[in-house]
Amino acid sequence: MRKLALLFLCILPLHAWGEEKIALPATITVHGDAVTKVAPDRVTLPVTVREENITLKTAKEKHDEKLRNLLELAETSGIKKEDIQTSYTSISPQYDYHINASPKLRAYEVQTSINFTLKIPTLAGFMDKVLGLGITTVGDVSYSLKDEEKIKEDTLAKAVEKAYEKASRIANAAKVTIDKPLVIEEGGMEMPRPIRPMIMAKAPMAMASMAPPPPELPSGLVNIEQSVTVTYQLKP
Repeated sequence: MRKLALLFLCILPLHAWGEEKIALPATITVHGDAVTKVAPDRVTLPVTVREENITLKTAKEKHDEKLRNLLELAETSGIKKEDIQTSYTSISPQYDYHINASPKLRAYEVQTSINFTLKIPTLAGFMDKVLGLGITTVGDVSYSLKDEEKIKEDTLAKAVEKAYEKASRIANAAKVTIDKPLVIEEGGMEMPRPIRPMIMAKAPMAMASMAPPPPELPSGLVNIEQSVTVTYQLKP
């Protein structure tokens, strides 16, 4: 009997230790959002040079001539080399298809698409000059900010402030006090202005020379959105 009693006394403390729980700090988790609306200062304009001819050599020569003229125009317009980027270039045969007949070669197509990044006030004038080269296809324009990273950082700081303000209001209502943040999770994205494709048709040169200066194209605003989720510890 004495041995059983001693064994029970030895096991009891171990069992009691296993039941002991560590008290976790009380916390509050909030979400903070911030939006900065900014007028963009840059625009990217995709321009496609496309030529077709039954002879590949002729199609390539006409394409290359227009491409050279386009790049020279960009240089004289003050567009820097680092703001000019080739999107794609291709050479492909074009066929006509008929029922119960073999495909018939119609022409060879040579095309190159180049993205030009320029200042917004120069967009309309540059497009007019591109038109004068006989290039009639322009893709989707997209607007951007030169100092986008700085604006994102400032907007993120505002989101953190919003999270703190929200946590403070909740804590005051609950009669508790917030302490240091334990976890901060970042999330957010840029919401650019909607863009639409533009297709230009070649105008007669006589009319082009008599036309008034092109109007500046509206660029709208770029929304920079940032969000954070913050978990604050509450003071005991």
